[in-house]
Amino acid sequence: MDEVSCQLGTLPREILWRCTHYLDPLSVVQLSSTCKDLKALLRERYSWAAFQHATTELKYYVKSWISLCPQLSGNPRPTGDICRLATPEDAPTIAIHTLPRIQAVVLNNRRSILEAYIDAGIDPDEIVVGRGWGSLLLIAAISNNTEMVEFLFEKGAKPRRSYMWLPSESSILDEVAWCNVHEKPAEIWEKTALSFLERGVIFSSLHMAKELGRMPNAPHLLEVALRNGLDIHRTWESRSLLHIAARRNTPHLMKTILSHAPEQVNIHEIVRTVGGYIERQQSALDIAISEGKTKNVGFLLGMGSKPTFYSLEVAIRISDKSVFYGDGIEEVADITDWFAWKLQWVDYVHIIASKLDLDSEEAALPLERILHSAWGSAQQGNEEDGRLYLSVLFRKMSLRTRLLYAGLIAFEAYEDSLTAAKKNIEDLEERFYQLKSQWWQVWRCKVSGDRSINHEKLEDIRNNVEELDIENEARVFEYVLENVEKRLENAGKRLEYVLEYVGKKLEYVKRQVKGLEDILELRNEATLDSP
Repeated sequence: MDEVSCQLGTLPREILWRCTHYLDPLSVVQLSSTCKDLKALLRERYSWAAFQHATTELKYYVKSWISLCPQLSGNPRPTGDICRLATPEDAPTIAIHTLPRIQAVVLNNRRSILEAYIDAGIDPDEIVVGRGWGSLLLIAAISNNTEMVEFLFEKGAKPRRSYMWLPSESSILDEVAWCNVHEKPAEIWEKTALSFLERGVIFSSLHMAKELGRMPNAPHLLEVALRNGLDIHRTWESRSLLHIAARRNTPHLMKTILSHAPEQVNIHEIVRTVGGYIERQQSALDIAISEGKTKNVGFLLGMGSKPTFYSLEVAIRISDKSVFYGDGIEEVADITDWFAWKLQWVDYVHIIASKLDLDSEEAALPLERILHSAWGSAQQGNEEDGRLYLSVLFRKMSLRTRLLYAGLIAFEAYEDSLTAAKKNIEDLEERFYQLKSQWWQVWRCKVSGDRSINHEKLEDIRNNVEELDIENEARVFEYVLENVEKRLENAGKRLEYVLEYVGKKLEYVKRQVKGLEDILELRNEATLDSP
């Protein structure tokens, strides 16, 4: 090949150039690679051939795709190659896509091939997918290929590109966030986002600001962005970073934000209706409460955020919830945590009430709504009757205001509720001790190794020997003994779970009884008995 190469190199330049026009791109590349002199002579044609080879469209079988942008990438990134050349054996399916060869190279992380393309003169910012989509960097980022993203940055890929509908300040990071917001959990592509931020790429879209709040290491990513020029006071559609973080249970991120801008703790977000009119101004605390973000509410109250009567009403509505799911409020992980969750929100109601002027003119309408709702629930015997917080609200009022609202308390209904709650405590205590006794019995059986309890299970096993496909009766008994040991263990776990639930409910009902007694004490005060 070297000898042939030398002979070709002696041909006149014009003849050699014309010969290459009759070769396909791959042959030109192979011809140019035979020696350095020939490659230099055919540099222009070599670059053209490399581009033609890279952008040739072929049919590929693709393992996994982002549904929103199917021409770009996988969701999430599968192990191994994302795509392979389709074969005649591949039946026509939605998994068969026509892609430029260079896109498959990026998706499959073939850095050596991509480097050869770039060395041949292909622009690392090349747009290779139709309709303006898909610079190489965008393809690598959306496919969550951090290594390829880093490689393209090293080769000079630019983090911004011009496109008809993109704002001038938009970056490829913003485009990635737009595609990923409904397709990938944010934690999956956190490392890719960090690659952009470490290179000073500042995001400008609300989508990316929201995605940042979903990432496990959001405080670190934010610090990196701030060091590289992100303005902590920037807003996206009238929302600050703090307002965005308040919608996620991310007090650690809010702590980072407030460490740079403590004055934001009481800044209001402008919420607009479709018609463009201002609907409501909300602080981060109001947002956290309306979204039911327990950790955020506690953090913001601790940071001195000022609540509003809107805060009070929504916190009461959440604390009154009689089910542990629904209404768009943060779901409790387990029903055994439900009572602690409710009492946490009751405590928030107490804290919020202590920070508001319940004697003010502004308080009148919210208090009337709260008391009317509690009165209706009390008449129906519902637990959403304010029994856990009404007495606290009244203690925060002046004597004059208490007297004004005294007529909105259904004392007779609360007496009935108190009687029912005390009866509930008796039943729960009896159930609690029964469960505790059963738990100890199971525990003693497990510790002592006493298998006499197993014989209670033998009869129904004897009746199902054929189903068990066990011929030897001794094997049947051995099977039963092993099976009952497992049942004992499972029974013990179930009893522990139910015991925990009953214990927590018992404490919760005791708190209800205390609240009902406090409400009824209000009736005995001279201020409430006055005509």
